[in-house]
Amino acid sequence: MTRLLVIDGHGYFQHRVRTVLEAEGYVWWKPTTTMRGSQALRRRPSTPGNPCSDISSSYDRRRRHAWLSGSSSVASPVSARPHRAGIATKEEILMPDKAAAIELPSHPLFRRRDMVSTIFRSAMGIVLWIIALVPAAAHGQEIKVTLLGTGCPLPVMHRFGPSTLVQAGEQKWVFDAGRGALQRLTQLKVRWQDVRGVFFTHLHSDHVVGFPDLWLSGWVVPPGRPVPLHVWGPRGTSNMIAHLEQAYAFDIRMRLEDDRAAPDGVVILAEEISEGVVYDQGRVQITAFEVDHTPVKPAFGYRIDYAGHSVVLSGDTRVSDNLIRYAQGVDVLVHAVAAPDTLQRAGIPPALVQSIVAHHVTPEQAGEVFARVKPKLAVYSHIVLPAATEQDLLPPTRKTYAGPLELGEDLMVIAIGETIEVQRPAHSLP
Repeated sequence: MTRLLVIDGHGYFQHRVRTVLEAEGYVWWKPTTTMRGSQALRRRPSTPGNPCSDISSSYDRRRRHAWLSGSSSVASPVSARPHRAGIATKEEILMPDKAAAIELPSHPLFRRRDMVSTIFRSAMGIVLWIIALVPAAAHGQEIKVTLLGTGCPLPVMHRFGPSTLVQAGEQKWVFDAGRGALQRLTQLKVRWQDVRGVFFTHLHSDHVVGFPDLWLSGWVVPPGRPVPLHVWGPRGTSNMIAHLEQAYAFDIRMRLEDDRAAPDGVVILAEEISEGVVYDQGRVQITAFEVDHTPVKPAFGYRIDYAGHSVVLSGDTRVSDNLIRYAQGVDVLVHAVAAPDTLQRAGIPPALVQSIVAHHVTPEQAGEVFARVKPKLAVYSHIVLPAATEQDLLPPTRKTYAGPLELGEDLMVIAIGETIEVQRPAHSLP
């Protein structure tokens, strides 16, 4: 026989009764109507889709008071004891026009002397639950920076092309889309259709070569992106996007006609930007500022601010006073770097070494930038060449900077909240 738990009342008591009796195998049911008078349980017209909503139970305030006071002087028409909670069989309840007998279960919860300790334990549980929520709420207020690719044009497996994922609250953005950006997002289990847009620092090939993959595969691979992809970048971005659309015109037409891909998902909304705030929604503010990547002009760095936290991405630059100005007070500064020793070891001609170094900062120069900005954490990314070791980069930096410093690697995560936490990938790359 099915045993059906009937609870008359609401709030704390009802919740505790349900918790106890469900653990003992009873079925939960809550009367939707409270009736006064001599009826205990009586069948009422059924409600479609809810066979249990047709039951009503009596509820008398005098009996409630008597129960709470521990008195049995107030008689019940169905039981000598008050019946805020009771047990009846399914057959009894569903019999038309038949009152169902109700008995209080014999459980410590229903003994008055246990009520105080029960309330205290539940109150403590609520307090602990609230305390547990505090870190979760704080987690929602942080910025999470993931280095998708920390390399350069050199095609190596442990450092993909320059690309950075920034998550601020529920918003996700990709800054530059070098080789393998989509693969790294996939490794992170970040759905590419959740990426709101892409920001380019400049249009060198190693910063954009992964974009067609992010754009097109992110559109056609199920579940696919159903909305346009926003892109921000320097002068020339719209021209590049227009030619990419021409280059992939055949594929786009086939995907639309044959695969029935979402037409809006292939649309690119490109915006050429200048220095200043370029995005400000949902407490996320993204500011572009010019850096010195001469002869590439303009080239941008970006500052992302959210919930009192911030990160600056340098892009490619020489020592830039403008970057230093925009990076003041920042939590984390992610900066590109070139290690001359690695270029020489690779056998690159001296003239080309000199040209590459002239477009970037050396570790000593980066240390000077860090010392002037004073970030809570400095991080190296876009490392030239990818074979650079800690010995190539950190000791030279320490000549000019003594603060917190990390050598970035692909899939390294920097969580920026009340504290800054760095998590390196536990598995080998790629």
